[in-house]
Amino acid sequence: MLKNKVCAAVSAIAMTSLLTTTLVFAQTENTEKKQSTGEVESIFVMDLTKDAIPGVEVANGVYRNEAKVAASVISKGSKGAVFVSGKSTQPDFFARAVASELRNSANKNSNLWKLDWRAIYSSSANEAEAVEKIRTILKVAAVSGNTAVFVEDVSVIARENGLLGASIANELRTAVEQHSLKVVTIATSEQYAAVIASDYSINKHFRVVRSAESNTTDQFVGKKISPELRKLIDNSDPNTPVRIILQSDAMGDKRLSEAIASSQVHVIAEMQNLGMMEIEVAAGMVDLFAAAPEAQHLSLNRKVYSKQWSWPTSEEPEAGHLVKTTGADDTRSSWLGSDYYGNGIRIAILDSGISDSHKMFIGLQDADPDRVVYNKNFISDGGAVDRYGHGTHVAGIAAGTDRYSDAFAPYKGLAENAELLDMKILDDDGVGTVSAALQALDKVYAKSQNSELQIVNLSFGAPAVESYINDPMCRAVRRLVDSGVVVVVAAGNDGKNANGDKIYGLIHSPGNEPSAITVGASNTFGTDGRSDDGVTTFSSRGPTRSYYVDENDVRHYDNIVKPDLVAPGNKLVSAQSRRASLPEDNPEITVDESAPSREELMRLSGTSMSTPVVTGAVAMMLEANPTLTPNMVKMILQYTAQPLNGFNHLEQGAGQLNVEGAISLAKMVKRNLNGAELGSPMLTSCSSWGCYPPSAYNKIAGEIFPWSKGFVVNNGWVKGENLITKYQKVYDLGLLMSDGLVMSDGLLMSDGLLMSDGLLMSDGLLMSDGQTISDGTSFLDHSSQIDNSSVSDGAVFGDGLLMSDGLLMSDGLLMSDETRSASYVLVNGDQ
Repeated sequence: MLKNKVCAAVSAIAMTSLLTTTLVFAQTENTEKKQSTGEVESIFVMDLTKDAIPGVEVANGVYRNEAKVAASVISKGSKGAVFVSGKSTQPDFFARAVASELRNSANKNSNLWKLDWRAIYSSSANEAEAVEKIRTILKVAAVSGNTAVFVEDVSVIARENGLLGASIANELRTAVEQHSLKVVTIATSEQYAAVIASDYSINKHFRVVRSAESNTTDQFVGKKISPELRKLIDNSDPNTPVRIILQSDAMGDKRLSEAIASSQVHVIAEMQNLGMMEIEVAAGMVDLFAAAPEAQHLSLNRKVYSKQWSWPTSEEPEAGHLVKTTGADDTRSSWLGSDYYGNGIRIAILDSGISDSHKMFIGLQDADPDRVVYNKNFISDGGAVDRYGHGTHVAGIAAGTDRYSDAFAPYKGLAENAELLDMKILDDDGVGTVSAALQALDKVYAKSQNSELQIVNLSFGAPAVESYINDPMCRAVRRLVDSGVVVVVAAGNDGKNANGDKIYGLIHSPGNEPSAITVGASNTFGTDGRSDDGVTTFSSRGPTRSYYVDENDVRHYDNIVKPDLVAPGNKLVSAQSRRASLPEDNPEITVDESAPSREELMRLSGTSMSTPVVTGAVAMMLEANPTLTPNMVKMILQYTAQPLNGFNHLEQGAGQLNVEGAISLAKMVKRNLNGAELGSPMLTSCSSWGCYPPSAYNKIAGEIFPWSKGFVVNNGWVKGENLITKYQKVYDLGLLMSDGLVMSDGLLMSDGLLMSDGLLMSDGLLMSDGQTISDGTSFLDHSSQIDNSSVSDGAVFGDGLLMSDGLLMSDGLLMSDETRSASYVLVNGDQ
């Protein structure tokens, strides 16, 4: 007989499912008789679809919406479905709902089976015999081609400590990985993060179905066709070809191929890891193609821009200023116990290319090859040469070294030993497409699963028109973050108009994605001390104004608090690419024209420059603690940030980057916490006597300043020492930082499941007084002044509408004229 703990697990599964009582049990005395395939199937399997009553909903509609999505996934694509609920789950109701949906819909050719684990084990003399029966059942399911197996507890397929043992887990996992089995299962957010999200080998074979109470978003919302694409096809000749980004879970499915053929769709590029394609179709055929169930969402293949820079004056900050004012130099002092230069960390730079011959990218020794370890051009068949200059400058800020020349030694990036992956998505004018960006992100995903990189820098943007829930670039970023990659994104440079008025609501895409670390630009005014620092006038402000349109043509705006933090981004000196158009057209940006071509430097400004500052800091943090999840990294960056006096949350997020504080806190965080229990001690300084958090202050250039001690979330901010002393489940992979928060009676509160009690939370946005995130004067109440119908219909915040306090709020649609973003505020930068 099998071990008692396995039997106990089988009993536990049986107790959780009301379906168990209807199953047929085999007689144990016949265990030695070899059973035929048909006997095994009939004795140990229940076909839930056959038992569903035609035309009748089950369980009073419980899980109806989620069941529809799961049924669609398993019947139309090659993936299984995992239903993720933020709270406790009821597997029997969910299984019945999916089976009912399959029986009552057009998906009648699909079946959902449930295995009777108790009967299998009780009729088996040993584990090997039980495994053989399960293997037989799985083979039958695979042969049928339209059968999915329901697994009541996701822990059954866990790589380690499988609920029913390693042998059963391996059988199920192998079948899933070989595409011979689609599994439908159910999990809490914690289980999903621990078993599936963190395991690439099976993660890619599942589509996540989120419950209503889970605030994360994987399902699409609103109409299938994005607002921009709808506007284009409605105003185009029906024969005009249109380039579109298709999102679908049915990649490679026969029915999607048939829909593509019948609508005369031409496939330009496929991004298999992301479930996306670039296609071309006549404007008059878009609606026909969109009617296919396999075409889940269609967006316009828009242009993306690197125009996050400005033409600086002839002034530049003092040499070595960047690493001093951020505190990066201070991390290399003896008290931290080590020097941090980004050793062992790889960063993907998606930009205009990297001039890898520049000496800023040489190896650790003069004889070593450069640290650009990968080059690929995603816009043409040519090399990844940087003929524009933007990408080389960005890469130098993130990881440029000062080892190459005594004359310019003080000018260097932050993580000067990190390795770089050069992914060219922008042309010689700094312009690219969403498709090129997605193809590069698809490659990033593939490489990240082989531990070939940890961080992505996106110093480009497109108009944030479509809700982050549907936006293809946002969804690609979310996919990467869920898998463990840190994605750092520029906020944009639309903080003011040509008249110098402040504009709110022009965060770029994918900076409007909640899981991304969105970076605004601060101005250090060339001094190492930080008491005079402020947010640049050009840095884009939140909230995000991207939206979706429902079936009643009502707009629903995201209205998320962004950016997450700011970093120096005014007049930064970094590598200049040889024969690039930026310095050739604007020679005044070159720092020293007499320098050798491989040592030339230039000066640029913008959130494109502040973004790699944060990227370099993240590389140093991951060197100090390689097991930090992306959400831990994001929390630490914000928790240790310095609130800038006189600027609100929509301008600076949690505050200005503090590299020294971030690395000191990262070092104190325990290793391998992903999946830990809520409230687990988080710091190495925690013991049975309590936790001893670090002093929430830093001293840089002789000036002492406080940490914010909190972070901004979708609708407000959270503060408290418990953020760093007690593990919060929202730090797990596969979750958003806002998943643990709920609105109750107009108050922002912890849900008690993903975030612990003892935290101060508010949706009241503040004008900082330079202290912690919760100090300062009230600026705006998010729930009453942003998240209501008066905002979405333009009555309070509208396109160019002057608010009562003299501020301007802009709708994302104003960004559709991309030339505006480079015409005024980016010409001169800040003083």
